[in-house]
Amino acid sequence: MTEVTRGEFDMLKEMVSISNIRMESIDNHGTRGVAVIQEQVTELIKDLTELKVTSESWQTKHGEEHKTDLRNRITGRRWLIGMGVTGIGAMGGLIALVLQLLSRVHG
Repeated sequence: MTEVTRGEFDMLKEMVSISNIRMESIDNHGTRGVAVIQEQVTELIKDLTELKVTSESWQTKHGEEHKTDLRNRITGRRWLIGMGVTGIGAMGGLIALVLQLLSRVHG
């Protein structure tokens, strides 16, 4: 067994006393820090919930915009095809009329 000198014992006693004061200080004022952190975590949860709702509504709106764009493109193509067929039909009738007139004039 090693012997402890009076100086080492006093140093140990002082360290224990300082630690004791720290522990009492934490007990007296420790809950303030926890309350601040708890409030920050609560605010973070609120912000994340709001962000999630905003993100979901944005994604829904964005999906609807894609559907609307697709419908508009389909409608535009149908109109273009319809106009093309109508134009070809009208040109075909005019060409047939011109050919008939030319055959009567030369025939």
